[in-house]
Amino acid sequence: MKTKTTLLLLCLLLFSGTSFSRQVYTLTKQDFSAQFNSDHSLRRVYCLNEKGEKIWLNCNDNTILTISLATGTKEPLLLTTIRFRDQRISSRRYNVWMPSGTVHTFAFDDVTAISIERRFQEYERPYFNYDSSLSVAKRKNDSLKIVYSAGTDYYISVVGSDKSRADSLRIVPEALYTLSFHDGTSVRYGIVRQITRDSIDVIDASGVAGAGMNEVPSRGYRIQDIEAISGLRSGGFSYRSIALDNCIVRVDSQSRNPNARPYWFAVNPSTGAVNFYRSWRTDQGFVGITLQGGKAIWYEGERRE
Repeated sequence: MKTKTTLLLLCLLLFSGTSFSRQVYTLTKQDFSAQFNSDHSLRRVYCLNEKGEKIWLNCNDNTILTISLATGTKEPLLLTTIRFRDQRISSRRYNVWMPSGTVHTFAFDDVTAISIERRFQEYERPYFNYDSSLSVAKRKNDSLKIVYSAGTDYYISVVGSDKSRADSLRIVPEALYTLSFHDGTSVRYGIVRQITRDSIDVIDASGVAGAGMNEVPSRGYRIQDIEAISGLRSGGFSYRSIALDNCIVRVDSQSRNPNARPYWFAVNPSTGAVNFYRSWRTDQGFVGITLQGGKAIWYEGERRE
């Protein structure tokens, strides 16, 4: 009896927690038809929150889209499975107890209202014109491709003494590295401006935002003056250092590839801002970051053009 009471109490707590965190949004039929298609599921959807504000929501399996029909019935649909073609909605029904892969079809003309429900509280993003931001990013990247389409650069190849992949990397111009030198100096966000057969020019990008680095002076070092390269570990709390004295270091040259350039413009999916990113060497390889006020903002995986 005690066990049954405990289980019932847990179920009630789970239900009440879900109910209190539930959020409901509205979507007009016009906005529905403008966004949904027959080819693929949406990564995000814009709708109106309870304040009437137009916002973006990420699409996931915690999101239910409910259509009200002219018959008076309501159909809860799993938003990630919805397809829209020839004025017909196709989707799997949402059923928390008995999930089914069966696809149901409804005539769009029979739909009288559309709402979106989140079973758990998630982040709302202010609405912005994503396609417009993508267009701006594409124009900027096209300009970068032209600049980076010709020429040859030197790069530094570092191979660990035991030839392990963990201690092997390349230092290429215009990418970011965390470097320390034998004279005791170090730089956390160091842009490698130029590499020659025996030297390297580095800009300390800490506290510098955006793409404009032309006014920031660089400092020249001999390649043999590099003591170590450090990469941020997973979790972001410590660095892993590779001592170059224990590695094989050589300098080679390569032609520039505009599709493999170490910097690009991309859209921030939270704000719609078009940010400038550079590749930064971490312990897990290169990641894209944009520097704002001395802080590194990580590239969030938005589409590159």
